[in-house]
Amino acid sequence: VTVEYRKTPEVEYPTPFDDCYEAVEYTIKNAAKLKINPSSLVLTGDSAGGHLTLTVGMHLANNGHKIAALVPLYPMTQIVTGNLPSYT
Repeated sequence: VTVEYRKTPEVEYPTPFDDCYEAVEYTIKNAAKLKINPSSLVLTGDSAGGHLTLTVGMHLANNGHKIAALVPLYPMTQIVTGNLPSYT
Protein backbone atom coordinates (compact mmCIF):
# COMPACT_ATOMS: atom_id res chain seq x y z
CA VAL A 1 0.00 0.00 0.00
CA THR A 2 1.40 3.39 -0.95
CA VAL A 3 -0.09 6.43 0.74
CA GLU A 4 -0.31 9.63 -1.29
CA TYR A 5 -0.57 11.86 1.75
CA ARG A 6 -1.11 15.59 1.39
CA LYS A 7 2.03 17.62 2.01
CA THR A 8 2.91 20.94 3.55
CA PRO A 9 2.89 23.83 2.78
CA GLU A 10 -0.30 23.12 0.78
CA VAL A 11 -1.91 21.75 3.95
CA GLU A 12 -1.16 22.26 7.63
CA TYR A 13 -0.21 19.75 10.29
CA PRO A 14 -1.72 17.33 11.28
CA THR A 15 -3.15 16.63 7.81
CA PRO A 16 -0.16 14.55 6.54
CA PHE A 17 -0.15 12.52 9.77
CA ASP A 18 -3.92 12.02 9.64
CA ASP A 19 -3.76 10.87 6.00
CA CYS A 20 -1.12 8.26 6.84
CA TYR A 21 -2.75 7.09 10.05
CA GLU A 22 -6.15 6.72 8.40
CA ALA A 23 -4.60 4.77 5.50
CA VAL A 24 -2.94 2.29 7.86
CA GLU A 25 -6.09 1.97 9.97
CA TYR A 26 -8.13 1.31 6.82
CA THR A 27 -5.61 -1.31 5.72
CA ILE A 28 -5.75 -3.08 9.09
CA LYS A 29 -9.57 -3.02 9.25
CA ASN A 30 -9.89 -4.28 5.65
CA ALA A 31 -7.04 -6.81 5.72
CA ALA A 32 -9.28 -9.76 4.81
CA LYS A 33 -10.81 -7.89 1.87
CA LEU A 34 -7.33 -6.80 0.74
CA LYS A 35 -6.06 -10.38 1.23
CA ILE A 36 -3.18 -9.38 3.48
CA ASN A 37 -2.00 -10.42 6.93
CA PRO A 38 -2.32 -7.33 9.17
CA SER A 39 0.33 -8.65 11.57
CA SER A 40 2.87 -8.51 8.71
CA LEU A 41 2.51 -4.78 8.04
CA VAL A 42 5.75 -2.84 7.73
CA LEU A 43 5.72 0.97 7.65
CA THR A 44 8.47 2.77 5.76
CA GLY A 45 9.15 6.22 4.41
CA ASP A 46 12.01 8.54 3.63
CA SER A 47 12.78 12.03 4.91
CA ALA A 48 9.47 13.57 6.02
CA GLY A 49 7.90 10.18 5.25
CA GLY A 50 10.40 8.63 7.65
CA HIS A 51 9.21 11.02 10.33
CA LEU A 52 5.62 10.02 9.57
CA THR A 53 6.65 6.35 9.75
CA LEU A 54 7.88 6.89 13.30
CA THR A 55 5.00 9.05 14.52
CA VAL A 56 2.26 6.94 12.92
CA GLY A 57 3.93 3.77 14.19
CA MET A 58 4.11 5.10 17.74
CA HIS A 59 0.49 6.26 17.62
CA LEU A 60 -0.64 2.87 16.31
CA ALA A 61 1.28 1.09 19.11
CA ASN A 62 -0.25 3.40 21.71
CA ASN A 63 -3.70 2.45 20.39
CA GLY A 64 -3.16 -1.31 20.57
CA HIS A 65 -2.14 -2.04 16.97
CA LYS A 66 0.83 -4.28 16.28
CA ILE A 67 3.06 -3.39 13.33
CA ALA A 68 5.72 -5.91 12.25
CA ALA A 69 8.39 -3.26 11.68
CA LEU A 70 9.11 0.42 11.17
CA VAL A 71 11.74 1.27 8.55
CA PRO A 72 12.32 5.03 8.56
CA LEU A 73 14.87 6.06 5.91
CA TYR A 74 16.85 9.15 6.95
CA PRO A 75 13.88 10.49 8.91
CA MET A 76 13.60 14.03 10.09
CA THR A 77 13.79 13.55 13.85
CA GLN A 78 15.03 16.86 15.22
CA ILE A 79 12.32 19.45 14.91
CA VAL A 80 13.32 22.73 16.51
CA THR A 81 12.40 26.32 15.88
CA GLY A 82 15.53 27.94 17.27
CA ASN A 83 18.69 28.93 15.43
CA LEU A 84 21.18 26.12 14.95
CA PRO A 85 24.81 26.59 13.89
CA SER A 86 25.51 26.19 10.20
CA TYR A 87 27.91 23.55 8.93
CA THR A 88 28.37 25.21 5.55
